[in-house]
Amino acid sequence: MGRSRSRSPSPSTSRSRPRPRPRSGSRSRSPNLLLILILLMMVSTCLSAPISSNSISVPFTASFLQYIDHSGVFLTSLNGTFKASISSIQQETQQFYFSIFHSSSTNTNTMVWTANRNQSISNSDKLSLTSTGLSIITTQSQSQSHSNQTIWSTPPISSPVTLMQLLDSGNLVLLDKQNITLWQSFDHPTDTLVINQPLLVRHSLDATATKDANLSVGDYSLLVTTGDAILQWNNITYWKLSMETSAFKDSNIPAHSLQLNHTGLYLLADDESTAVIQLIFHQSAYRIANLRYDGKFVITRFLNNTQTQDFSMPLDTCRIPSFCGKYGLCSNGACSCLPGFHINNNGDCVPTDASLTMPNACLSPQNQTQTSSPISYLRLGDGVDYFANSYSESVNYGVNLTSCQDLCMKNCSCLGMFYDGGSDSCYFILNYVGSFIQTTNSDPDRSGYIKVVIVSSPAFSQNDAFPRAGLILIPLFGFILVLAASILGFVYCRKKRLSRMCIVKLGSRNSFADELEIFSIAGLPRPDTDSSISSRSRGTSTRSVYFPLLALAMHEQRRYTEVADPRLQGRVTITEVEKLVRIALCCIHQEPGMRPSMSNVVSMLEGGMGLTEPLLEQLHHLSFYGQRFTEESTMGESGEQMDNKLALFPAESNNYNTTATSSLYTLSFISTDKLSGPR
Repeated sequence: MGRSRSRSPSPSTSRSRPRPRPRSGSRSRSPNLLLILILLMMVSTCLSAPISSNSISVPFTASFLQYIDHSGVFLTSLNGTFKASISSIQQETQQFYFSIFHSSSTNTNTMVWTANRNQSISNSDKLSLTSTGLSIITTQSQSQSHSNQTIWSTPPISSPVTLMQLLDSGNLVLLDKQNITLWQSFDHPTDTLVINQPLLVRHSLDATATKDANLSVGDYSLLVTTGDAILQWNNITYWKLSMETSAFKDSNIPAHSLQLNHTGLYLLADDESTAVIQLIFHQSAYRIANLRYDGKFVITRFLNNTQTQDFSMPLDTCRIPSFCGKYGLCSNGACSCLPGFHINNNGDCVPTDASLTMPNACLSPQNQTQTSSPISYLRLGDGVDYFANSYSESVNYGVNLTSCQDLCMKNCSCLGMFYDGGSDSCYFILNYVGSFIQTTNSDPDRSGYIKVVIVSSPAFSQNDAFPRAGLILIPLFGFILVLAASILGFVYCRKKRLSRMCIVKLGSRNSFADELEIFSIAGLPRPDTDSSISSRSRGTSTRSVYFPLLALAMHEQRRYTEVADPRLQGRVTITEVEKLVRIALCCIHQEPGMRPSMSNVVSMLEGGMGLTEPLLEQLHHLSFYGQRFTEESTMGESGEQMDNKLALFPAESNNYNTTATSSLYTLSFISTDKLSGPR
C-alpha cells in the first residue's frame, strides 16, 4: 500500500530562496525627488524678481509678493532718488498701494504719489503694464462671481504703450515707440508737490483723511486759481497765498500753474517765467510741498542729512477749520465748546438745552425730517469769530439783523450766520460747520448766531420757578399776548358752561362779559372812552378784527408797526414789535410740541436766543377761529349792516389817512377765547 509523504523544505533550500527586496530605484527615489521639488519651489518663491532701473518694457506685471525681498520696490529712477513700489505704509497692515517714494539721504522714504489711494490692495494683487496702459487688478473681490476686478487704471491712451519710465524728477511716464509721452503722474497729483512739478489752474492737492495707513482722500485741499493758491476745507477757504505776509505779488497776469523750485514757491503765468506771486526760501537742492491730513500746508527742504521746514500754514492752529471739531471753540490752541454747548459721551459739542438739536444741511438725508420743526438761533458770545469770516463775502448788504436771520432761515444750506452792524452785512455758514475762534481783537459790531432746531417743548415741572419767570415777563411790553395763550384752555372750559355768548361791539361792552371774560391787552387799545375812537366818524366802515390773524398777516408782510397801538406814537420800535409778534405766534402753534418752552421764551425775550420763525402750517387754525369770531361779532350788531366775511383791514375810504389805522383796533375789548380760539 502506498503512502504519500510530504516533503519539508530543507534548511538549505529555505536559505537559498530569500524574500524579495524592494527596488531602491522605485520607492527610495520617490521621496528624494519630492523633497527636491518642494525645495525648488520654496527657493523659487523666496527669490524676488530683480529691480529695474529707469524703465520697464511692455508687458509687465508686479505684486508685493513678487518683490517681497525689496519691500515691493520694482523700479528706480536712474539716479536712485525715486522708486516705484507696491507696498504698505505700515508693516503691520495689509493695505498695499502702488506709489512713488523719494529716497532722501536721511534714510526716510517720503511718498510723493499714489495711484489707488481710495482703495488699497492685497499683497498678491497685481500691477499690469500692457500696450493699453497701466492697471491694478485685484484677485480677491468680495463678490464670488468676479474673481478679477480692475480698481485703478490710466485713462484711454491714443497710441500703444511700449515703455514705462521713472524719471529723476519723480515723474512716472508712459511712452510710445517714438518716445512720446502718453501719460504722466505729474498730471495727476495727490497730496504732494515736488520740484518742477506744475500744479495747473483748477487742479488741487488733496490731503489724506487720516494720519494712519489709510490714504483715502480727506476734506482738505490746495486749489490753484487764476489769481491765487488757496487752502479749502469742504470747499470753504481758510488760507490764501496772496494774503501771506511773506509773499510778494508781482503781476496781475492770470496764473497758469503753481510750481516749487530750489529757491521758493511760485505762482507762474502761462509762459512759466513770469511770477504772479512768489514766496522765497533759502536755496536748497531738493524740497517738497505736502498738504497734511490735519489741513496744514508744509514745505520741507532736504540738505546735509537733515530735513528742515521752510514753511507751514496756517501758523495759528485755531485757524484750521476742524482743529476743535464741529461747534468747538479754539482759544490759544486749547479746545472747548461754544457757549450754550457741552461735550457729550461721544466727544461732540451739542446744545446744553435738550430740547434743541442742530440742523442738517440740504444735502443731508436727515434734512427732510426737520423741515416741519421750528427753527431758532443761539447767539454766540462776545469775541467769537469763525475761521472763514476773513475769506468769505457777504451774502447781502444794507440789511438789518432780522432780515439776515430771515435769509438764513429760508436757506436750508445756512447753518449759522454772522451779522456786521457796522456795514449792515450778512455772512452765512453754509453746508458745513467747523471750529470757532475765541479772539480778543474781534469786531465789536459783528455778532454770530447758530441755527438750532426745536425738537420738543418740555412741560413745566414743579421745580420750575414760574413766579420768577412771570416777574421777568410782566415789565415787557406786549407780553400779555403770550400769557393769554397759556390760559386759553381754562377760559374755553368756562365758556362751555356759559349759556350766553360774549358779544363785543364798537363803543359798548356786555356786563356779563365784563365780569368773566373781558380784559385789556397791553399794546392794544384800552377801554378808555377818550381813546376808543369810532372810525365811522372818519368815514371808514369797520368790521370785526380777529387780532391773532391780523398779527399773522402783518408778520407775513413784515408790517409790524401796524400791529402796535397807535397811541404809543412811535415810542416802540419795529424790532420790539416784531419780537413780540413772532414769539406770540409761536406760542399759539396748533401742536403743543411745536411751541417754545417758557425757558426758551424768556431767553428769546432777553436776547440770549434768536427769534423762532412761526410755522405757517401750524397757524392754519387761526382762520377757522377768526371766521367763527367774525360771525359771533356780526350777530351782536343790532340794526346795523355788516359784512359777514372776516376782515383784517378797514374798508377803503377816500378819507383814509394815517390816523385811520386806529380802525384796526375798533375791538377795544376781546375775550381770551376769541384771542386765539379754544385749545
